[in-house]
Amino acid sequence: MNRCLRLLVCTGIFFGSACLAHADGVGTSVNGSLFISLPGANSDANYFNPATFGPVPGVGYNGNAPGEVPPTAGNDNGTTVTIGPGVEFQSILYSPPISFSADFTGNTLGISAISTGVLLPFEMVFTDTAFQNFIQLTNTVQSINPSDNSSFTYGFSGHTLVVIFAGDAIGGVVANTTFSYNQPAVATTPEPSSLILLGTGALGVFGAARRKYLTR
Repeated sequence: MNRCLRLLVCTGIFFGSACLAHADGVGTSVNGSLFISLPGANSDANYFNPATFGPVPGVGYNGNAPGEVPPTAGNDNGTTVTIGPGVEFQSILYSPPISFSADFTGNTLGISAISTGVLLPFEMVFTDTAFQNFIQLTNTVQSINPSDNSSFTYGFSGHTLVVIFAGDAIGGVVANTTFSYNQPAVATTPEPSSLILLGTGALGVFGAARRKYLTR
């Protein structure tokens, strides 16, 4: 009988684990970086870091492009931000005029880049020990150039997401991509065949236990 009970417990654990809810990212700490391919500027500058722009907003600092991190952005005090209400990461370049943002919710990430001129190639990197997986949901680039084929690609390894915008989109560019993250890798509802298997197994266990009891 003890063996039967152990089998039932293990079966319940197996199916219960398949139905576990996803982990919410709100309240966790994410570190963000923004690298831009800017002619004549430092290629290793992190434009999500307020210190990159120096003490005077709008003035090029140490060879970096002029711009600023808006005071309302989550990264106004540094590149490690707690996921919560508001936009976690923002950066504004003055020359060329481009605005960047990365907005996390509990299980989504929205990335946006808007330029009135040329949208240069860039890379965003986010690291959070709570990250488990990412799935790209949308990938859109709108520009006045009908032949423009710029797009977003991404990679995820360990706890780090890398999002790359490739190509030089020209004129009135609005580029957006969205992701879901930390979603369960298995179906939250067991399939009918699995439920039938579970029911059949349970009946077999109870039948074996009943026969054993009656033969005593």
